[in-house]
Amino acid sequence: MASSAVQRRYTGNSGSALLAQTLPFVELLRHKFRAIRGTDLTGSRILDFGCGYGRFARALYCLTDEDHLVGCDPSEKAIELCHVAGLSRTQFRVSDHLPESLPADCDFELIVSYSVF
Repeated sequence: MASSAVQRRYTGNSGSALLAQTLPFVELLRHKFRAIRGTDLTGSRILDFGCGYGRFARALYCLTDEDHLVGCDPSEKAIELCHVAGLSRTQFRVSDHLPESLPADCDFELIVSYSVF
């Protein structure tokens, strides 16, 4: 997990309080995905667009395979934090600040973009 200082810098919160905010959002994603698609999120290709230090990616790993989860962020520091934390070096990539395309050569069943727009 990222340090408390990193968590606070990105989200304004840290530790169990941040986890208590993160897990309900991931559960909502899972529930809404099933309601819309009629299938479980398990094994789906997911893009965490604006992944930051990997806050949601860590929870999403419980729902899909590591090679089905891609994260991108325009901050090289954020992606480096993902790599230092052990998130995939090939699946977590730097994107342009205003990307014209995604830094992945695949289709996704779900794209998460939390606090980006």
